[in-house]
Amino acid sequence: MSDFLVFENVTKRFGDLAVVSEISFSVEKGEIFSLLGPSGCGKTTLLRLVAGFMKPDEGRILLNGRDINQIPPEKRPVNTVFQNYALFPHLTLRQNIAFGPELAKKLSRAEIDTEVERMLDLVDLASHADKKPSQISGGQKQRVAIGRALINKPEVLLLDEPLAALDLKLRQRLLVELEDLHEEVGITFLYVTHDQGEAMGISDRIAVMRAGKIEQIGAPAAIYETPVNSFVAAFIGDTNFLSGVAGEELDHEYHNAVLDDLGILRVYKDRPILQGDRLTLSLRPETIALSRARPGTLTENHNAARGVIEDMIYLGSLTRFRVRSGARLFMVESQHGRFFLDDEKPLQRGDQVWLCWHANDGYRLENFSEEDRQLLSFPGGKE
Repeated sequence: MSDFLVFENVTKRFGDLAVVSEISFSVEKGEIFSLLGPSGCGKTTLLRLVAGFMKPDEGRILLNGRDINQIPPEKRPVNTVFQNYALFPHLTLRQNIAFGPELAKKLSRAEIDTEVERMLDLVDLASHADKKPSQISGGQKQRVAIGRALINKPEVLLLDEPLAALDLKLRQRLLVELEDLHEEVGITFLYVTHDQGEAMGISDRIAVMRAGKIEQIGAPAAIYETPVNSFVAAFIGDTNFLSGVAGEELDHEYHNAVLDDLGILRVYKDRPILQGDRLTLSLRPETIALSRARPGTLTENHNAARGVIEDMIYLGSLTRFRVRSGARLFMVESQHGRFFLDDEKPLQRGDQVWLCWHANDGYRLENFSEEDRQLLSFPGGKE
């Protein structure tokens, strides 16, 4: 694989506001690359710049080595799938899909008909081909929109929040269908979403954006497990932020640290730590175990703190707890409502518990901002 779609110092301004600011990154041929971030971060603007609906004020966009900035939208080898489908209501599904090739006038009628049937089979809508958009479901409309885009054989398919208007079950099903479709057609997908679950589920790589800039690019697992800063840690799922000061070095892997409100705990040293360094850790809710009694199975590299369950929400596949330890609130998630089998009954609101986690599960952040935590309405932390 090689760099296929390249952004070089791209900036786009609306008046004095830089919606996208000096962005540089590349997308590999054939991958699903997602732009993820909150509303207004610039992700849709990047998509529109690739589509040609607007031009950058500075920088270049290269597609397969060719600068596309001066190429008009209709001549770019890209197609866009919009959130609102943008289907022609007076045309059948077959006619909607055929619209692009008919407009281009590069294929014969027989060739267009063959390609339309292939697309209808690809998006599993052959049996509905003669229906109008008003006669099919939202998920089927989105598949028509995808078929209409793919029939033009774009080098890049641009997907702008394609599942946002659908209900949860349908989004989950279409996400799988999109991934299967990508494997079959093999073209590059540039996918815009604000939904972390969508991005994590479909992407080869993700770019997390904020305020017109890219905070981190990486595979979903890397973004989740090794976030570069507090914004990424809190935006990708939920997390607990633990802050403190590094103490003495214990060995080549671990340091003691005095964590605010929690006392002396053990910290994994994935990067060099000096005594006295200020530390902030990201501790994911699912890595914390709860038990009424302090488990006897803990090793010296586990941490433990006392707390009280203040609130709990049953969510079917898991239970989410809010546990207060001193002045600090922890979020904890358990698939079974408890972690240790030595408890005789499920945990309840008001129970005194031990919070336990392995030192390796606390990932040390390079940058931490209290403003980020408040902006993202992170539910853990001090109150």
